[in-house]
Amino acid sequence: MGEIIKYGLAENTDALQADYWKLQRLLITDALHHGGDHVALIRFDLFENCDAQMKKQMSQVLHSIVNLEAQNILPDHASLTLFNDFAYLIITRKDNAEPALMLGHKLCQLIETHLHGGAFHGMDLSLWHVRGVNAQGLDIEPLTVPTETVQIQETSVTVVPDNQPEGLALLGKASFDYLPVWNVRKNVVSSFECIPRWHLDDGEILDEADLSQRFQAHDMEYALDAQTMHHAVDQIVDVIEHDAMATIIVPVHYDTVVEDAGFGHFIQAYNDLTSMWRDRISMEIKCIPEQAGFEDVHYAVRRLQPYCALVYLQVPFGFDLSGDFGGNVCIGLDVTHDRRDEIEIIADMESFIARAGNFGAVQTHVLGLRTVSLSVAAICAGFDYVGSHPIDKELEGWGLDDFLIKPIDLYKRLLKNKK
Repeated sequence: MGEIIKYGLAENTDALQADYWKLQRLLITDALHHGGDHVALIRFDLFENCDAQMKKQMSQVLHSIVNLEAQNILPDHASLTLFNDFAYLIITRKDNAEPALMLGHKLCQLIETHLHGGAFHGMDLSLWHVRGVNAQGLDIEPLTVPTETVQIQETSVTVVPDNQPEGLALLGKASFDYLPVWNVRKNVVSSFECIPRWHLDDGEILDEADLSQRFQAHDMEYALDAQTMHHAVDQIVDVIEHDAMATIIVPVHYDTVVEDAGFGHFIQAYNDLTSMWRDRISMEIKCIPEQAGFEDVHYAVRRLQPYCALVYLQVPFGFDLSGDFGGNVCIGLDVTHDRRDEIEIIADMESFIARAGNFGAVQTHVLGLRTVSLSVAAICAGFDYVGSHPIDKELEGWGLDDFLIKPIDLYKRLLKNKK
């Protein structure tokens, strides 16, 4: 059975907005003349007892998700229009190879991968056929959204049978460190990098890079990232209780972000835990393959941006910086496993900052510095965020409140203790 869906609030605000809807009605009418499948409506129906503030937040997040996925499938001559806070119109021309209804099916499939658990639990996503248009609204009838969506695996990595492969068994033996990351410009520590470690029976401790070599398939990385997210959330609660500015930096593998199965798995765990705390979480994309180009990495960044305050990109020293990642991106290095001479590392850090300066107003970071001299060199080179073991040691015993009150100048402290 069809229904009339009224125009959004824009219809009743001012003459300019009213003219906009008149134009939209003309476009819709013209498209319908070329066939009934050239106009489609995607609609989100919220669960009951959703207050105004939550609606506003969810509308903003959904807007980012819809626009992100639409960029991946809509051709240049197809238009996507915000009809109201929770509905979107797709209009195609008669010469489009794929009409609006077909594109709408595909877009719904992609959006579905984001709608698992958390604030989205109980939300319905539906695709509607637009049959006609009048001054009051659109005459629409429902269609069935395809069921061939990405299959989401259950996140269960804490209890592991003895007969499981070694890599999977290790996931149940993880511990997590949280290292302070110094905001050099503001001279405060307000971010904490989540670092997972795994304990072998013989006492050896592996970090993420060591364990990744033991993975036999990408689903191991998916499970690792989901488990890390669970433990990071445990710390977010403490952070929120102390200060409204502090954030946790959560690592996530590049493969997890760009592959649909891995991303669906990760987002399911993420939405279950942190759907309303996204301004308190930054994400660090790790293990970017050497052959990945700017467009590949940009795709990963755009997938994560709706879900966090800042995306940290861990790139190799020679990464091509020719391109614009957009806002809320911090590009940088992790030298935890770099065992070269310090002079070589410092030269590469300075070269990286010089290239980043030509790249634009992008924020930069370097993590995993082992010595005072490397830490001082990173500060002098001009990195915005610095994470190092000497800084962690200087702040040992400090409480979270102390971090967020302007600390004693860490640069001077490091110079004083430099040997």
